[in-house]
Amino acid sequence: MLKLKLLKGSTIIEVIVAMMLIMLCYGIITVIFLNIKKTGNNRLKLNAYLLIEHVIQETNKEKSFFDEDYEYDNLIIYKTVSKYQKSEDLKEICFEANNKDGNIIIEKKYIVLVK
Repeated sequence: MLKLKLLKGSTIIEVIVAMMLIMLCYGIITVIFLNIKKTGNNRLKLNAYLLIEHVIQETNKEKSFFDEDYEYDNLIIYKTVSKYQKSEDLKEICFEANNKDGNIIIEKKYIVLVK
């Protein structure tokens, strides 16, 4: 007579619990990936902001209130100077940082008194 050997298997509850754990891990990994991707963009914005601040200091120090372009490793900073509300003594200086693709990363404007 043949003896049947019983194989141990998992129940449907165990399978569902395992699937839920896998989905939880996948969700956590997705959140971490998106945070890392977003942090890279913030680093580029911070770098652009610091470069603009440096250009502002140079502009004020040298009193070079005319249009210029500055090219750095991966950024291009455009400086445009215009009259502020039809005043001869006030100038509005606009700084725009672009990446190599031409996308605007950050803009900053300020007003300076020119004598």
